[in-house]
Amino acid sequence: MVQQFEFQPNLMDFLFFNEGIGDAYHSTGPTNFPLLDYTHQLVGEVASCYPISDSENDLFIKIWSFIQGYGILIRHKAVPYDEKLLRKAATELIGVN
Repeated sequence: MVQQFEFQPNLMDFLFFNEGIGDAYHSTGPTNFPLLDYTHQLVGEVASCYPISDSENDLFIKIWSFIQGYGILIRHKAVPYDEKLLRKAATELIGVN
């Protein structure tokens, strides 16, 4: 998903930053934003598989923020996409080695 900020920047801007997405972020159940729902599902699976100290919601915020922030940097060509960095950051965010 992060790599798409490099290859499809306009699509990623639309998916992450369009004006209509705000309500989906405040939903406590399924939304009309499948990417957000899928990310919540993945975070739930990670939380159930690994002994994490964060709440599921806090872990989601960390991961979602990283995706958006790193994606913005890639989209604006401030940094290149780096799979090794992405994997390292993901394991650090989850708190597993």
